[in-house]
Amino acid sequence: MHKSRRPKKGEPAAVAEADSLRRSRETLIAQRETIIEQITQIHLRQVALGGTAAGVPANPVEDKTAGEAQIVLIAAKDVPTPVIQTLNKFTRGNSEVQYRRQTQGGKVSYLSHYVTADNKRYWLQVDDAGKIIRDPALSIHQPKAEAVSAGGKEPGVKTPDPVKYTKVESKDVPNAVVMAVSKQADKQGAHDWEFLKSVREGKTFYSVLYTTKDNKRYETRFDEKGGVVEPAQLTKEQPK
Repeated sequence: MHKSRRPKKGEPAAVAEADSLRRSRETLIAQRETIIEQITQIHLRQVALGGTAAGVPANPVEDKTAGEAQIVLIAAKDVPTPVIQTLNKFTRGNSEVQYRRQTQGGKVSYLSHYVTADNKRYWLQVDDAGKIIRDPALSIHQPKAEAVSAGGKEPGVKTPDPVKYTKVESKDVPNAVVMAVSKQADKQGAHDWEFLKSVREGKTFYSVLYTTKDNKRYETRFDEKGGVVEPAQLTKEQPK
């Protein structure tokens, strides 16, 4: 459940509702990503110490210990001074900087994600006094453009073939996908639907594009069973 904000003076209620939904979605994505990052780092350290990664759950988000954390996206102005001073040492001069506040077991800490000039995404975590809890580490969520470097293929890494999209009619889309996106876009006045089929590593996916009643164009991707692979995001090209 998301908490709707009151419309600003002269602002249509639909616009305020869409903005609230967008903020809720961004927060949920941040929570999921941060939890996965932290669990992955824990198990990587276990492997480095001679353990195994057998304890990693199929879906790390379902790990009950991780579920205790509450994570929210925040603006730079909402980050405490000692914290921002530490984070600035790593984020200054980089792009796509994000800040997150985590509350777990009564303790508050702060995380920052950023992309360096060589298109690598990193993250680190500090406590509320600005002391580093987790040193900068490569994020498991890397920019898509990193797949092929300017100098060619990375040694020992097979570059995946480009994904090809095929436009399909709604009648050719699995009912599970149609039901899932209909539920997702419910009450948004969705129209101008477009369905794209793609095959990645032998698996079939469906990208669905639609325009809401407030003239915002979104895209989301599902697997054949209607599971969300990528949550709805604003497309680069928006209706005029």
